[in-house]
Amino acid sequence: MKTDHKKRNIRSAILVFFRELGFFFKGAALNIFSIEFLTVLVPLLVLWECLPRFGVLPRTLIPLPSDVAVTFWEMFTKQNFIKDIGSSMIKFFLGLGIAVITAIPAGILMGWNMAVRKRALPLFQLLSPIPPPAWVPITIILFGIGLPMQTFLIFLGAFYPMRPRRRSDPELLALEQRIGSLFKYDINHESEYAI
Repeated sequence: MKTDHKKRNIRSAILVFFRELGFFFKGAALNIFSIEFLTVLVPLLVLWECLPRFGVLPRTLIPLPSDVAVTFWEMFTKQNFIKDIGSSMIKFFLGLGIAVITAIPAGILMGWNMAVRKRALPLFQLLSPIPPPAWVPITIILFGIGLPMQTFLIFLGAFYPMRPRRRSDPELLALEQRIGSLFKYDINHESEYAI
């Protein structure tokens, strides 16, 4: 009986997710082609094209949008643009995957165990305000320039937003109560921290 209820809750949560995703994309696509947006975008593009073309701004600092479009098309058709995007996506998902694999268990462990929380939370609070670009010199020294450095910086950029923190959003608590816990044990039972 409970498994049917949990399956129904999971199914309804997935349906709500895709419905909200559809609303988001519908609103985003309509906003791009709205009159208000176009009345700002078209004059900005015309200004961007005209100022460097007539020598008001140097072309070396601000390239023409037409030059940018031609260069983009040449890269897309004649060079390895898709391969480069694929390579970047592999680096991104590698760093994100490592962040998810480490941040979620860290948050769960810190939510369950007060001793772990007391020891680990000061370290997270100390390191989280440092932006990932500030880590570049240290990562170059430690990892060199290449995939490990890039993966580590992406990991840092993704890990700290998922770091354990006090749960303060009552809407998340209400949502969790509506759809039920997806785990065998309630992760947030008597826990003031969540991911």
